[in-house]
Amino acid sequence: MSYYPIGQAVPPPSGGSGGWGGQQGGAGGWGPPPNAGAGWNQPTGAWAAPSGYGGGQNIPVVTPQNVPTFNQGDVSDSYKKAIEYFKSMSDQDQIPEDGRWAFLALAGIDGAIDAYELQDILNRIFLSDFKFDGFGADMTRSLVAMRDYDLSGKLGFDGFRGLWTDLAWCKRAFVMFDVNKSGAFCKNEFTKALEVMGLTVTPKTHKAMLMRYTDKDGNIRFDDFVLCYIRLKTMMTIYQNKDPRGMGNSDFERDEFVQLAIYS
Repeated sequence: MSYYPIGQAVPPPSGGSGGWGGQQGGAGGWGPPPNAGAGWNQPTGAWAAPSGYGGGQNIPVVTPQNVPTFNQGDVSDSYKKAIEYFKSMSDQDQIPEDGRWAFLALAGIDGAIDAYELQDILNRIFLSDFKFDGFGADMTRSLVAMRDYDLSGKLGFDGFRGLWTDLAWCKRAFVMFDVNKSGAFCKNEFTKALEVMGLTVTPKTHKAMLMRYTDKDGNIRFDDFVLCYIRLKTMMTIYQNKDPRGMGNSDFERDEFVQLAIYS
């Protein structure tokens, strides 16, 4: 079976060979992607492997809440300051531990954010950077679901930090490979971005991804690219955790498989 030349599968959380730099720890942390070339800009600070991926678990139901508005008059000064902080960090692949104050200012009294709070936060941060309609509620539900390991329907600070790393990589790839600066990926730009970001898929899966995430003009916008990358990466890592010897086979109970498919 032939494969698209899309790098290597994502690295396990503990490091190991392949993927984004090969090993974790030491000066500099994780290096740039294996096929990045000279055009890939190393961010300030150390690279870190995305944390917390893996493990099939029972899935909670996220209860809808009122979606926050974008009226700046409706939020507190601390909320505004936190948004400005995260905007200033949007080119960094890691949120430092001392950024916890900003997260808590956004999360409120429960110290965690749900999909609707995440929707407001991400749109305030990224809408000014790219040409798209914003992250929808269904999309942010998926982003929460793929890191919701404590079955709460919400993300704590560590889960948000892991999501932020993925968002930063997506933003960097989007800026780098949107060659004509159209605000969207064509099919070739999308394929090149995945190649650098280290994901391997078969031609059939590649075609399915294009069918699922392109718009009517055949382009992929930033929000769809983020969801596609994170969803694919998460599913591949879950599969790898079920196939630790790399035999190409893994076992899922029916209910476990259905939950993963529905809550993602």
